[in-house]
Amino acid sequence: MLSIETWDTGIGIPEQDLQTIFDEYHQLDNAARERSLGLGLGLSIVQRLASLLGHPVHVRSHPGRGSVFSIDVMQPPNGAPRDNEHPHAGKWSAN
Repeated sequence: MLSIETWDTGIGIPEQDLQTIFDEYHQLDNAARERSLGLGLGLSIVQRLASLLGHPVHVRSHPGRGSVFSIDVMQPPNGAPRDNEHPHAGKWSAN
């Protein structure tokens, strides 16, 4: 398994908000809904796409220190052809 991580040295996320940050339009510390601070869709999009692909998303955070977001990606078994090694790689059919 491959774990891809993004480390954020921002304000951190309180434990009670660790799941709600994945809700659409949810933002911490933006009660005025200032658009210049974003729309609050990024993490919900990431979670939805990762779920569709079967890759779990995780978050751990320490308020005042920052957060770590990670996604787990299964690697192909040894000996499995890679995309550029597949016999049909790069061949598209218009049918």
